[in-house]
Amino acid sequence: MCIIIGKLPGVEFPPYSVLDQCDTANRDGMGIAYTKDGMVRIKKDFARVYDLNRFIIEELSPSMGALIHFRIGTAGNKDIGNRHPFPITRRRKRLRAPESVTDMALAHNGTLEDLKGHKKYSDTLLFIRDVLSDPIVRNNLHSVAIHELVAG
Repeated sequence: MCIIIGKLPGVEFPPYSVLDQCDTANRDGMGIAYTKDGMVRIKKDFARVYDLNRFIIEELSPSMGALIHFRIGTAGNKDIGNRHPFPITRRRKRLRAPESVTDMALAHNGTLEDLKGHKKYSDTLLFIRDVLSDPIVRNNLHSVAIHELVAG
């Protein structure tokens, strides 16, 4: 199963040894979403865990929140476009972009059985595109009713 690291602002980033262990267990790519200037920035085109670690050291600070995802591909291609995190949008090009800026990002751990049959797109990408990015859902993500629907 994929590994997701959630890092709160003010907490140090995990050391290289932890990132390397995550990459070793999940070889299908990695990505990071982090907060900067009031926005969420996504980068998921790292060739090696060394490159991710270097990016964290050189570009980020402990004051930033972050979401780091190490993928094991269970649905869709094992390419950069299916790496997590994803922006919450309906636009396929933005979902699959190696870098993007957004107001919300999502990484998922597990398989959405009803959506895993697509040959190109991951189940998570399809869920975001077809369900979460619908304006009624996206604009009400804190609603108990939406939580119940999504949990189903």
